[in-house]
Amino acid sequence: MQIKNPKLRKMMDAAGYEKFGLWRGEGYCYVYSDDPECNAMLNCLYSTSIYCCYFNQMSVEDWFEEISHIIETAKTAYAEGNYGVNV
Repeated sequence: MQIKNPKLRKMMDAAGYEKFGLWRGEGYCYVYSDDPECNAMLNCLYSTSIYCCYFNQMSVEDWFEEISHIIETAKTAYAEGNYGVNV
């Protein structure tokens, strides 16, 4: 299930992460993208998961910080041609 929080979406868009989103899994959430290039970046990482069962267990600012870390690590790994990078 896609997590649609307006405040988080606004923060992500302002940071240039409009092609990325957050989905809820079983006991975790993960960063995803339907965009082929962004998805290729994320595929450089061993995992894009944030281990938190429910969205309300962290502040929106904490979610944004976690998402930003994953995306920026993925961008760096992709640019350097590294795969299987731990976040």
